Amino acid sequence: MSTFEQTPINSSITEIAGLVVAGTNENDLYPAGTAFLISPSLALTARHVVDDIFKILAGKTPTEIRGEVPFGTQLTTFPLGKPLHWDVIGYELGLPTDLALLMLKNDHLQLNLELPTFNLLPPFIGERIVAFGYPKTKHRVDRHGLARLGLNPHTTTGLVQEVHYEKRDSANHNYPCFQTDANFEHGMSGGPVFGPDGYIMGCICSGFTLSDSDQVNISYASLIWPFLGICTDPYTDKQLKRTYVYDLVRRGKIKVLNIDYVNVNIKDGISHLSFKKPPGG
Repeated sequence: MSTFEQTPINSSITEIAGLVVAGTNENDLYPAGTAFLISPSLALTARHVVDDIFKILAGKTPTEIRGEVPFGTQLTTFPLGKPLHWDVIGYELGLPTDLALLMLKNDHLQLNLELPTFNLLPPFIGERIVAFGYPKTKHRVDRHGLARLGLNPHTTTGLVQEVHYEKRDSANHNYPCFQTDANFEHGMSGGPVFGPDGYIMGCICSGFTLSDSDQVNISYASLIWPFLGICTDPYTDKQLKRTYVYDLVRRGKIKVLNIDYVNVNIKDGISHLSFKKPPGG
């Protein structure tokens, strides 16, 4: 049985998982989705969250933009319930997967954040998952001309129903993912999905509810292991130059379990990843 409950803004999950907001001024702010910190200068979200930001605010896809981006993007987390703003200074999209990196301005490196650990193994069918996001965030401008956001953080639980190691189909979910009956609502895209051990093993990507008396949810989350092949830019860490999440893991900057199940081959500036299905998986 799935659950869907409001989460206090001062909970431990809101310290790393925040709301992604983009816009050009206080009047046109767009609450785009959810993202979560994976290092003091990187956050992970759903690729379609970034795509939607560019389509709505620039009328183009991220790859069609040349020069300066005509809008700003921020990730806001809530350590101890207080808003902490992270300016997004770059984007890297994972292909073919619904994952993307947000490059963050290094303003809060002094914080002692408890960053998450990732488990690259997919879940088992019937396993219970827990996911988090910011559904249905409302935006208004007050009488002083300042933007106000009505936050609605929620935690949802459910059972894994299907696991697709390569892809579910060739259209909407053409990447490694799994299906669950947890309730993933609009605005939760990009939020973390935890396994029963407390490690992140997925990222929210889509969901809808069947219009029958049982209110059955059909939701999908990206499997997390393809994020090893996403590139990062030098402004995230000048000592590393342009590199990959895989390199950050090897250097101990991101905590990952079961990396031996992923084959990583980086050749001519392109990452090639494949997953070794575990026994009994």
